Amino acid sequence: MIVLKYLLFTLHIFFILYTLYPFAPGNTYIALIVYVSWKINDNYCILSQIEYELYEETCLSKTLKPVSDIEMYLLSISQSIKLIFWLLV
Repeated sequence: MIVLKYLLFTLHIFFILYTLYPFAPGNTYIALIVYVSWKINDNYCILSQIEYELYEETCLSKTLKPVSDIEMYLLSISQSIKLIFWLLV
């Protein structure tokens, strides 16, 4: 069971990195889905909620915390960089 826990945590972190990397192919749709899911879910990450229900901790902390404004800004800035690059090239 511990292997599944750390596998899920690792996948969650890779998912975060893929979504934040502005030049990853196809991540614009994923970023949009993630942002909308945060808003619908009262600023909580669905994957973090699943991790907390299963293991009573998340990949980022021991408690379940809402998504901060900084994390939302990071996602917006990442996609803005992609848009600016796309417009310039």
